[in-house]
Amino acid sequence: MVIYITLTIALLSGIYAYRYLRRATSPRTALRIYAAMGVAALLYVGISLSGELSLYTAARAVAIAVLFYACATLPLCIGAVIDDLYRLFRRATTGAWPSAPLKGLFLFSCLLALAGIATVVEGILRGKTDYRVEDFAMESARVPEGLDGLRIVQISDLHLGSFRPDDRHLPRAFEMIAGLQGDLIVLTGDILNDNSADMLPWMDYLSALHAPEGKYAVIGNHDYCEYDHSLTPAQREAQMDSLHSYYRRAGFQVLDNAHVPIVRGGDTLYLAGVENWGTGPFPARGDLGKALEGIPEDAFIVLLSHDPTHFERIVSRYPTFVDLTLSGHTHAMQLAFRLSENRQWSPIQYRYPYWAGPYRENGRQLYVNRGIGYHFFPARVGMRPEITCITLHRSEGSPEN
Repeated sequence: MVIYITLTIALLSGIYAYRYLRRATSPRTALRIYAAMGVAALLYVGISLSGELSLYTAARAVAIAVLFYACATLPLCIGAVIDDLYRLFRRATTGAWPSAPLKGLFLFSCLLALAGIATVVEGILRGKTDYRVEDFAMESARVPEGLDGLRIVQISDLHLGSFRPDDRHLPRAFEMIAGLQGDLIVLTGDILNDNSADMLPWMDYLSALHAPEGKYAVIGNHDYCEYDHSLTPAQREAQMDSLHSYYRRAGFQVLDNAHVPIVRGGDTLYLAGVENWGTGPFPARGDLGKALEGIPEDAFIVLLSHDPTHFERIVSRYPTFVDLTLSGHTHAMQLAFRLSENRQWSPIQYRYPYWAGPYRENGRQLYVNRGIGYHFFPARVGMRPEITCITLHRSEGSPEN
């Protein structure tokens, strides 16, 4: 829904920008510019469909064309609003309308439009594979002494079906994961797009990942293969069986509403995992009670749950205290502006209050990984693909803090 609202705003802003362009240049020039954008969009959609003729490809090509359109017109729309306010002010103070728009403002708006287009191009050509390691120190007095310094490498949303089998960039991400030498490796869902065969070209890389305390994964909404509407229920079940088989071959244990104890230095971390738990249209099959069943009272618990909505709605107020939840799912919409960890914005935040980075609620902590792969929109603008290195630190103070 957020994507559709964003696209609608982009289309409407273009109408206002066209009016501004007519006034700042001439009706003929404005018409030619918009006609050129339309022809370029049609050519892009046509070229995209020549490679793969499908509704999905067409929808993706149209969405990208609209994004470029928004980058070109939104700065002009903002310039138009400022210019109209100036015109109203001059009308109120002098009794006459200005004869022409402010030239400096118009040129600045055009430069912003060109910068926006260049940013999207960079996100397509480079941003989607500019992998970054994000460090997160999880500090709590509840961290047992034996677990102090334990390092968890979190990866999420690989969407392996979006990569060509001979992609030359994704192997670098696996090298970065291995180079972190984490004690644990956890994968918080959406390794697939729509088919378990997405994993096959990358099995050697997944198998080569090593962590002394093990490798674990949970199921994300895409992993159910329900977005391929050509599959029958029996075929989807077969897809799930294949997914679990491939995970076992790669050395990952899938935590389907289950937990495992991780013992280190005489202390125990209970690593729990649930199936996807989301709100419509995403499935809610995670069973937190089942995943935590049998864990001793006051144990230190780390939960893998693909969708951060689960933390927001359930985990943050669940009777059993879950110390740290690791999620993914949002991708930060693959479109965001980030100045620092606490100063970032994305349209996705109006759908997901917890969408990227660390959060705390009721003393429980959440980290949302923005994902390694990409889906639908083949770019990352302002938010790079992420590998998270989480270090547990025992802090002073009461265990509830």
